[in-house]
Amino acid sequence: PGMAPTAKESTRTHPLVYALGMAYHLGIFAAFGVLLWVLPPGGASRGSLAAPAAAAIGALLFLGTVGGVGLLGRRAGSPLLRRLSQPDDYLANLLTTAFVALAGARLWWPGAETALLVAALLLLCYLPAGKIRHCLFFFLSRYHLGRHYGRRGTFPLRH
Repeated sequence: PGMAPTAKESTRTHPLVYALGMAYHLGIFAAFGVLLWVLPPGGASRGSLAAPAAAAIGALLFLGTVGGVGLLGRRAGSPLLRRLSQPDDYLANLLTTAFVALAGARLWWPGAETALLVAALLLLCYLPAGKIRHCLFFFLSRYHLGRHYGRRGTFPLRH
């Protein structure tokens, strides 16, 4: 419920930005799915996806790319956001958006696989150093809070 648009004032007052962010994150998850698909165990080729699956995943990747470009444009176009932004904000967005776009390209053109793998390598190498490391800590912190806070509504007492 904390991720719902009605839970935070910023998402209620900026629904387009919320939609771009959701599309971006769905596209990122889809891109990692494509990456897993092109990296089969043992290096054997997996062939091609069925057309309906490729179309659905391709739509998520397209929306994710639009979300990434839209959020980057918003950051670059807003004087307030430009003042708050660091080079890491731009680099993280560019690496991630390129990864999502190249995953989409790989679905329709096998020749894009090398570019996708290079983008994935750069993104995964950058992940622990940049602001996108939140993708690791998000799930760990949700697990921790759910385990210690979610059941009783209080944190355990320290002994």
